[in-house]
Amino acid sequence: MIPVQNPKNTDDLTKLCADTIAAYTADRMSVSGATYAHLAKRLIAAEVRPGGPYKDTDGQTSVKLNATIGRMFLLMGRPLASIDAFISGLELSHLSADDQLALRQYAEAKQSRLAYVPQTVQSAPYILAQAVLRQTHEPLRSQALQFLGRINKADANGEIAFMARYTAEAFGVSIAPEHLNQLGEANIYGWIAYSIYDHIIDNESRPVLLPVANVAMRLALAGYQRMFPADHPLQRHISECFNQVDEANAWELKHCRFTVSNKIIHIQPLPNYQQHAVLARRTGIHVLGSMAAIYMSPIAHNQFIINDLAEGLHHYLIARQLCDDIHDWQQDLAAGHISAVVAQLLQYSNVTPATYDLAQLSQFLRHTFLHTIALVIDPINAHIHMAANHFKKAGCKPGKLFGLVERLKSVTDTTVREQARFLEFSKTY
Repeated sequence: MIPVQNPKNTDDLTKLCADTIAAYTADRMSVSGATYAHLAKRLIAAEVRPGGPYKDTDGQTSVKLNATIGRMFLLMGRPLASIDAFISGLELSHLSADDQLALRQYAEAKQSRLAYVPQTVQSAPYILAQAVLRQTHEPLRSQALQFLGRINKADANGEIAFMARYTAEAFGVSIAPEHLNQLGEANIYGWIAYSIYDHIIDNESRPVLLPVANVAMRLALAGYQRMFPADHPLQRHISECFNQVDEANAWELKHCRFTVSNKIIHIQPLPNYQQHAVLARRTGIHVLGSMAAIYMSPIAHNQFIINDLAEGLHHYLIARQLCDDIHDWQQDLAAGHISAVVAQLLQYSNVTPATYDLAQLSQFLRHTFLHTIALVIDPINAHIHMAANHFKKAGCKPGKLFGLVERLKSVTDTTVREQARFLEFSKTY
């Protein structure tokens, strides 16, 4: 943790902002909620107009102060248009050396932000998928290629394209690169289909994309099936995984959708997520590449390894979905989607079946979420722990497969720290 000077002892707002920049750059989690609360109070008190520019203790709109505040908000991804307008109107030749330095630092921060454009690298699995989807006819072709681009951009850690490769590396087994690429290609199709179905089910996308999802789902199924002979034992598992996706979606639509109308939500008996097993069934095709890689390897005969790997992947899928749900629970509630996390919060809050004002219920559950964050996080950490233990029992070596689980643990730890900072901010502010 990088300490920030005690805000109560900081009289110079420029220095407070500069110290915050230094701490945030080194480790953004090191800036305490109390510091943010004090900073917010100081900024509001110093506003010439809401959002800036800002005046110093002498009542002057100091160039150095405003440039430093502007740089701080740029760093945090919240550029201030009012600061930019103030700085744009300055005549540099009339400024002191200190002011000119502050402006250069602001300009550099602004340029760095503009220059940062995440680069999407098309790996072999994505190139294979693109070639196949290009052979379809319009308008499906354009729609499919657009969604392929979205999946590629979202695949920052390579989990979608390289799950099979990460598994092979974890067990130190050699599998032909073309086979790993084909498994990655099949997983990409599965993700396209899953994403579209998910958006349609949640009323976030138009049914016009349904043909794309159907084509992608067929391509995914065919991609896995053609990797093995018709009588191979994994063929049955592949078919079961695809059937379970449809069954889980049907279950969710029936049990996890509550009516929302005129800002009123009608709470029904809560869905039984069966210790979250339904979450793994809903996304099970995403780890078929891992199982396929093992069945292509010399350890395919070792049922103990296969069982432990399958259990580890099962718990990983659950933890992954819960991590998504914990950040989206307010949007889910507003749409009447009773995710596992929303169901958990309703249960913790003793909310019984009845009709509620949506805004009031959301506020009530937010209070529960903020003050029982550990209870909400505990199930996720439990599945993370079980995933890691089963991977270890299976003999997985440290590497990118383990890294996927470790990333989830990092997400939950960050969530807990951010909630603690928010509570500290609220108490101090």
